[in-house]
Amino acid sequence: MKKSVLLFFVFPLIFVFLCSDCAEPGLLSPARNIAGTWKGTFGTKFYLQTNFYTDYISFVSQDRIYTMVITADKTNENKVNITATYTSSNSVQLTTDYLYSGLIPEVQPMYLYGTISSTSLTLSNGNGVQFATMSFTTDLMQGTWDQTLCGAYCQRAYCGTNQLKLYRQ
Repeated sequence: MKKSVLLFFVFPLIFVFLCSDCAEPGLLSPARNIAGTWKGTFGTKFYLQTNFYTDYISFVSQDRIYTMVITADKTNENKVNITATYTSSNSVQLTTDYLYSGLIPEVQPMYLYGTISSTSLTLSNGNGVQFATMSFTTDLMQGTWDQTLCGAYCQRAYCGTNQLKLYRQ
């Protein structure tokens, strides 16, 4: 009887105790559940740069309102999947050089990945390149976005430090 109690009750409890914090090393468990829809209410000023035929040059500014749908990763509490879209307005040409007159729209929706540590969310693309860091509370997420997409040449979109603000819907 004692052996069966030991096998069926004590060992599973020890196993649960030892594996209760099996999160990714170096990461703190998420402070809050951030799954759901997050959306900006006001446009955030973004600047776009390109290296079309020289060093990076700013050629457009525009206001963007982002929407992110965040879903939990089923295998790791520190990971989330993100579907992001944005609308833009108030685009302003920042240079008169005709070579920089073409804005290449980013593919939408963007399928991104997030890593959570306590109240911080780091966004990365499918290649694992990190480009945004957000902090969050229960209903507010804010951070800095700085993403470069490259093909024949590169286009960079970025905002000021902690200027991107999203609210839980």
